[in-house]
Amino acid sequence: MIGILSIYNALELGSIYGIAAIGVYLTFRIVDFPDLTVNSSFTSGAAVMAVMLSHSYNFYLSIIVAGLVGAASGVITAILNTRLNIQSLLAGIVSMIGLYSINMRIMGKSNIVISSHEVSHYLYNFTPYIIALLVCYLLYMFFISEIGLGVRASGRNKVMAETYGVSYNSTVITTLAISNALVAISGALFCQLQGFADIGMGNGLIIIGLASVIIGERLYSGRNMFISFLFCIVGSFLYEIIISSALSFSGSVIRSSDIYLVTSIIVTLVMTTGKKNRC
Repeated sequence: MIGILSIYNALELGSIYGIAAIGVYLTFRIVDFPDLTVNSSFTSGAAVMAVMLSHSYNFYLSIIVAGLVGAASGVITAILNTRLNIQSLLAGIVSMIGLYSINMRIMGKSNIVISSHEVSHYLYNFTPYIIALLVCYLLYMFFISEIGLGVRASGRNKVMAETYGVSYNSTVITTLAISNALVAISGALFCQLQGFADIGMGNGLIIIGLASVIIGERLYSGRNMFISFLFCIVGSFLYEIIISSALSFSGSVIRSSDIYLVTSIIVTLVMTTGKKNRC
């Protein structure tokens, strides 16, 4: 049985991964863009956080810089797709591969451990939850604004939106920038929680994000953007609890290295049961 401490840890991780899940939701649901950049922009956020904390920079400043680096990554992917006409999936792969080397440049090595005096108390309170709720609110306010409505309309029907003067290319650039900024912020918070940054820590992030989004959509399929964002976080909570339960079920049967196999099974089960997935 999963214990209280495991549930608390799952909720804490869920709030952090939930921010990344919202980023994945934006690309998959707003512009239907399978963006694999997130695997590396998550690591970028963690790398920036680790390096800046190691040099005694402020925690919140590190979060902002991490978000800006992530946004730049999303813009590059969008430009590859919209300006250079590289297919969306390939554009994400190209950016993901290129970011690997950039992340190594940022870190200077494959792994950075944050010393105990650099790991502040921020993630021992409600900071991850507050940031997650703030992200939901700010995104909601953006998407009900005139610009945000234009982005949503362009994502649903780019031909119709362009007749009203909304550029689909601008929509893709804006959405991918916001998405990867959120993913990088999630990576920065994860680094702060775990006390280290590793070059491979973003591997599989797209699967975790998709699993969270799909679980959230099974629980809520309405059109209210704010609630949709909240249920991305709820889906992340449930995903982490399911993973923790599976891994604690039997150490001899399910190992920690099986996490992606368990995730694949969860995604398959959720997608093949209940309501049809929204497109």
